[in-house]
Amino acid sequence: MTNKKPPSIGEQIVKARSEQGISGYRLAKKTGLSQSHVHNIESGAGMSADTLQRIVDVLQVPITVYPSPRLLTR
Repeated sequence: MTNKKPPSIGEQIVKARSEQGISGYRLAKKTGLSQSHVHNIESGAGMSADTLQRIVDVLQVPITVYPSPRLLTR
């Protein structure tokens, strides 16, 4: 059995954006975020729930948020 790591939020955003042919620049424009902020999110930086909602609204795809293993252990 493999312990495959679930895709990060950033990885899911990149996949959805790429499948739709939307550039990082275009996603930034449509969400009102800076291009560098979108890049940072896609690279694994955290974001607010509002920012995630803006991205989901543009991409129109579900994004699964997996809890950090640090939050699951005591």
